[in-house]
Amino acid sequence: MYFFFSYSRQNNDSFLRDFFNDLNTAVKELVGEKNDAGFFDQKGLEPGELWESELEQALSQARVFIAAVTAGYVKSEYCGKEWAAFEARLSAYATAKNVVAPPLILPVYWHPSEEPLPESIGQRQYKFGDPKEIYNQKGLKYVYRLKQRFEMEQTNFVDALAAKIVSLYKQFGNFDQQPTVPKLADLASPFTHTAQTAAPGVPAVEAKGPKRVRFVFGAAKPGEITGAGKKNIQPYGAGGGEEWQPYFPGAKKIGSIARQTAALDELNLWSEQLDITQQLPIQIRDAENQRELVIMFIDSWTAGLPQYQAILQSFDQQNYLNCSVIVPWNENDPDNQQNNQQLLGALNATFQYRTRNQNDLYYRPLIKNEDELRKQLVDVLVRLRAEIINKSSPPQGNLPTNGGTRPLIEGPGS
Repeated sequence: MYFFFSYSRQNNDSFLRDFFNDLNTAVKELVGEKNDAGFFDQKGLEPGELWESELEQALSQARVFIAAVTAGYVKSEYCGKEWAAFEARLSAYATAKNVVAPPLILPVYWHPSEEPLPESIGQRQYKFGDPKEIYNQKGLKYVYRLKQRFEMEQTNFVDALAAKIVSLYKQFGNFDQQPTVPKLADLASPFTHTAQTAAPGVPAVEAKGPKRVRFVFGAAKPGEITGAGKKNIQPYGAGGGEEWQPYFPGAKKIGSIARQTAALDELNLWSEQLDITQQLPIQIRDAENQRELVIMFIDSWTAGLPQYQAILQSFDQQNYLNCSVIVPWNENDPDNQQNNQQLLGALNATFQYRTRNQNDLYYRPLIKNEDELRKQLVDVLVRLRAEIINKSSPPQGNLPTNGGTRPLIEGPGS
């Protein structure tokens, strides 16, 4: 693979995708390849569906690292982790060969930043032609937005960058002898604390708050769901869990929705997964002790299955500062319509303490569409993180209440 394309999801728009496609095509034409020359983590993949191992594999195979640099890029922990992984590979190569690390990281000035960029970016910034050229002054996105006016400048820049990538690819062919990168989950962004400079004599303070969220995808396997009486098992995919499509048909998988939302730049949360096992209550407590967030997405049909209900009831009897339960509800599903009262009863029996306390930070039932689910998830993650920051230990006694402003369960037939 010729290059890895790193970017902030905040900047993922048609202009950015055009840039990648132009660069990918230019490299392919230079070397006569039919397959993609670059790796773009949304090309042919659903956002958020990309696992860490796939990113790590791409970072291990690429010989050049292209970063579309913006203010959002510097603030994104995901982008920082990608940069740190590739830089670690460069350092390991340099140590093994007893040479200076090769210049295989090429930051491209995509959009102006009001804040000064970290030195590690500024020193490596790829510049082409006269420093006064429009793309060196106002960023490459400006050129793409005014494509008709700056078509020649755009073409020259892309062609020159493609030639640079191919040249580096050939020059450092033995870089592939250092293929492995560290686990992304174990890395910290090198940019997180460099954008702000502490006052003289005042030590820099690390940003507070959780950096990870653990998702529980509470949807049984298709074979188990039939035992609950559901006729249409297509929404559960091959194995339930993260494959569950709560708003089937035509909606994304719950795992994709969750990870994509967690990766938003305003959240910058690295996500992992927990399964519904007997150890779940203990694992959630461990996550709380480590200042990590937990979000449980619960399927109403699964909540009534005895093997799941017992574990969830055990969870419901404990207080957690860091954990919220969200229940998606597809009101257009005929099975849900016909079994409305049964499903609502199962939810009430499973989460009787959370329904009784009526605190929407810890329990949000019957979210009726994907857009609303994403908004609710962002809100919950922001508020949970604030709770972790503001309180050093979980509250004692009952879960806190909000004065009963939210109904216990609302929806069809309630």
